[in-house]
Amino acid sequence: YQRRVRGKKAFILKNSDYLLELVNKSADPDKIPSAVELLSSMTPISTFTTINSAAPTTSEDLEELLIDSKQTFTNSLSLLESYTDSQFGLSYYPLDRRYPMNYVDLSLNNFAVYISSRSVFRSDLVSTTLYSTWTRAISTGWAQVLDSYARSSDNGVIELSPWDYDQLAFTYLALGTSWLPPTSSTKTSSTSVLSFSSLIAHYSQLSTSGKLALGLTLLLSNQSHSILKDITADVENLIRIQGRTAYVSNGDSGNVDQLATSLSLEFLVLSPYTTTTHVSGSTTTSILPYLASYLAAEGRTSSFNTYYSYYYNHPSLNILVYSLFSLTTNDLESSNFSPNLLLNVKSGSSSLMVASFKETSKSFIENTSVNFTSLQKDSTSQYRPLHILVGPANKKEQTKGQATMTIGMEFVPQQPPKKKKKKK
Repeated sequence: YQRRVRGKKAFILKNSDYLLELVNKSADPDKIPSAVELLSSMTPISTFTTINSAAPTTSEDLEELLIDSKQTFTNSLSLLESYTDSQFGLSYYPLDRRYPMNYVDLSLNNFAVYISSRSVFRSDLVSTTLYSTWTRAISTGWAQVLDSYARSSDNGVIELSPWDYDQLAFTYLALGTSWLPPTSSTKTSSTSVLSFSSLIAHYSQLSTSGKLALGLTLLLSNQSHSILKDITADVENLIRIQGRTAYVSNGDSGNVDQLATSLSLEFLVLSPYTTTTHVSGSTTTSILPYLASYLAAEGRTSSFNTYYSYYYNHPSLNILVYSLFSLTTNDLESSNFSPNLLLNVKSGSSSLMVASFKETSKSFIENTSVNFTSLQKDSTSQYRPLHILVGPANKKEQTKGQATMTIGMEFVPQQPPKKKKKKK
């Protein structure tokens, strides 16, 4: 029997460090990082700053990461200037005069503005030429989309595809509901097609990821809307439990929707309509720790590395960035960065494990092993129930924090009894 208690801070730190390494020239001096890699490397400074603000620490490791991530942010932002065209915005790789840009990569520019909007340096970023170029390019890109539809329209009506509405949801996630859409050069009324109210009206055409982007647009700007209740219900209906983790499925197939799962945790943490619980026996618990465990367990495993997202033309990195923001928000809301939690796992009157988690704890992982036969039976049945007592580690303060616990059992076969020899 084994029981482990662990937090998500280790995942956040480990994978933020991984994003910094993406643009580390010492590993490969000749490597030319992609724009997605540069943008992703600008994320850790936000997660590290959030952790340090929630639980100020003198940890040399975190202080070093703060310094490195800030320097990486500055370097990456500077490099992105050579990736940015004054009219068409951000390019996947550095601009080449031999092959001038003639279109806007909407998904890439959406991602760039989203990273900027979530940055701890947002107030400084929005005044830069790069940011204004990216936002202007998004409007140019949508004008190109409208013109393309207008040219092919026989009746003068512009109708976007479901893919376009998904892309539009991520545009609003990046720019907020105050964004003023462009018009088609041939149809002056076409701006209404791109309006936020039009996006909501076409809610049924959105994928789960698009719905979550729409919902996060409202929640991150502290806006309320009845559509949030619908989004919450739709997402909760797609959640599937597997052991101690949970994910958002892509519908009837039941397969994991990685992009939706990476967005779902932050949405459900912030949504006032979240009700999803997991019932196991007589115990009812929130589904959120299960989603958090899934994201933290996945990290840079095969499913992240092989998943290809058509939104950003890059495997895994956008999903990893969304996961980091989701887990950071989850841990911030549940006080996991500055816990005051004492867990006492008991069998009868015996304590199997006492785990204390405080802001000054060096490790957020505890484990123990016991023999199954030492677990006490219930007086009225053959079951061996466990009792979990939760309280504050520091009794002078209130209980804070959220722990995930798992049980592992190692079966050791008994020596089978020897057969008695029959008497002749």
